[in-house]
Amino acid sequence: MIGEATLNLKRTITKMEREGYIEVPKTYISCYNANIQGEERGNVMFSMTIVTKEDAEGEPVGEAQEEPNENPFLKKPTAGRGLASMLAGIGGFSLDLSWNPFGKYLPYILCMIVVVGLLALAMYLKMMGIA
Repeated sequence: MIGEATLNLKRTITKMEREGYIEVPKTYISCYNANIQGEERGNVMFSMTIVTKEDAEGEPVGEAQEEPNENPFLKKPTAGRGLASMLAGIGGFSLDLSWNPFGKYLPYILCMIVVVGLLALAMYLKMMGIA
C-alpha cells in the first residue's frame, strides 16, 4: 500500500496567498510488490516545497546535479557506478570484483590490455598483407 495524501485546493490557495509557499516535510512511503503480499520492498523519502511562479523564476535551479545545484542540493551518487554494477544490471549477470588486487587501477589495466590486443591484431594483419 502506498501512502495516501490529500490536497484541499481552497486551503492550499489560501495558504499560498498568506505564506507564499507550502512545505511538505520529509515523509517515508513504503513500497510493496503487488505479486508478493505483505513484503515491503523498499522505502521512498519524499519532501516537497510549493512556491509561486515568481519565486521559482527568481531562483532557478539546474537539471539533476547541474548548476545551480541548490534547494535541494543533490549529491552526486558514488555507489553503483562501477563496471561490476553496470554488468550486474544486464540480465542478472553479476561480476564479483572483491578479489581485485589492483584497486582503482583495474579499469586502466583492462583498457591497456584491449589497446595492446588491438595493436597486435593490426600488426598481424599488416604482416599478412591483409591491411
